[in-house]
Amino acid sequence: MKKLLVLFSSALMTGAFAQCTISGPSNLPVGSTATYSVDIDDAQCSNCHLWESHGSVASMSPNAKRRAVRVTGNSNGNMTLSLAMLTPKGVSQCNKTIAVGNYATSGAVATTISRDRSEYSTTNAANCNSDFTNYSEMRKSDGIVAFVPSTTNADYKYYWETTYANGEVRTSNDTTPNFSYSKENGISSVKVRITSPNCISNFTKSYNATYWVTF
Repeated sequence: MKKLLVLFSSALMTGAFAQCTISGPSNLPVGSTATYSVDIDDAQCSNCHLWESHGSVASMSPNAKRRAVRVTGNSNGNMTLSLAMLTPKGVSQCNKTIAVGNYATSGAVATTISRDRSEYSTTNAANCNSDFTNYSEMRKSDGIVAFVPSTTNADYKYYWETTYANGEVRTSNDTTPNFSYSKENGISSVKVRITSPNCISNFTKSYNATYWVTF
């Protein structure tokens, strides 16, 4: 821990900062636990993450040096989750406000689809042809779920990233991937990147703590 703090202090002295993004639900039911992770993990080591929680309405898991952290809602109110990540280019920082309250504790919530056009020319980006809008969960067998895209296209390339309640991350390049799950260690969030001939689309869906108990 002391070594990590020294590295952060050295990076802060250089004045090199960048922005990052924290993924995870913005609304957290009282008594439930959700996993939050950095969207793009370009840390220079597996323990080069420094998470902090600000506010007494939620508590954070003790292991705060990995790419993902678990937060449990304790009482109604707002809290801020912050991350400082040491990268080869300096320190990347980001914050996320989480509202803890008496929200429904069943179902899955999908975030708005976004398009990342940074890797393509302006002309191609304007003609982005990705029509992916969502996916459905299909139970293949006990403890196995398949994610079925709303639309498929032979010209698309898919990259799926699932984050589990314990912080574990698993990936797949299949069009319709299969992932394992359990009641004790359900899937907290799924990110899918769809690369079409014209652009890249990113889609994220988050699940609350009870979704996989009754799936």
